[in-house]
Amino acid sequence: MRWSLLMTLSFATAALATTPTPAELTGVYLKHSTGAMWDPGVQLVLTSSGRGMHVILRCGKGDLSGVPEVLAAKVTRGEVSFSLPEGGDSRCPAGDYEGRLRVVDGVATSLILRMPSVDTALDLQRESGFAPAGSFYPYE
Repeated sequence: MRWSLLMTLSFATAALATTPTPAELTGVYLKHSTGAMWDPGVQLVLTSSGRGMHVILRCGKGDLSGVPEVLAAKVTRGEVSFSLPEGGDSRCPAGDYEGRLRVVDGVATSLILRMPSVDTALDLQRESGFAPAGSFYPYE
């Protein structure tokens, strides 16, 4: 009995130690556009506040004309989800977004994002900060 309780506690402690903190998940995630209509460029900032997790989202097809949208996000065990309502100027498709953070050594390195009306999931790479306009769409 004691042995099983000790093992359960040690596994629970190990699981808690490997769960990334919001600071290890937050960051700028980018997917560069080739300018093709089927290949949207996406800039997503995952941030944490006293009111929970949020994303700042904008899209484009060869330019940066999308207006950023600030949206409440749910982040649970590396799963990210949020909804973009109709009528925004972000140039992103309205609807439900779902993603999975790729975590290496406790730090998120990329976000695999499934967008409404886009057939394939996008691999957004985590960047060190906000990208200047010239580097967001390098294929112009």
